[in-house]
Amino acid sequence: MIKGNVFKRWYKKVYIARKVGSKLDNDYNETSIYGEPVAYKMNIQPTNADSDLEAFGETSFGMMRAIVPLESFKGKISEFDVA
Repeated sequence: MIKGNVFKRWYKKVYIARKVGSKLDNDYNETSIYGEPVAYKMNIQPTNADSDLEAFGETSFGMMRAIVPLESFKGKISEFDVA
């Protein structure tokens, strides 16, 4: 029998900054503007399965993924935010 929550080691504090806008630099490259980072505690796991490799390619080895309850993070995190 396993005591305690075996997934507890995957819960980490992650700081996420919302994208608030963008602007063009001198060379007309778009740069993003981010707000103040906010700390969230979520289940973070490495992406190392074959399905992750197929979906993300070789960059999946340097990536992590978060498993979060949809309703509690809805409206707080969006696609272009940065962690």
